[in-house]
Amino acid sequence: MGPPEPGINLSVWLMALYDLTLMHGGQAPPLGFTAS
Repeated sequence: MGPPEPGINLSVWLMALYDLTLMHGGQAPPLGFTAS
């Protein structure tokens, strides 16, 4: 088995982090938050 598709993996990670942030009652971080 090769490495997971980068694009799909990134999307899943972003959605998971987004859901976790909302679950904890915090505001969703801005798009450029992790790109800084």
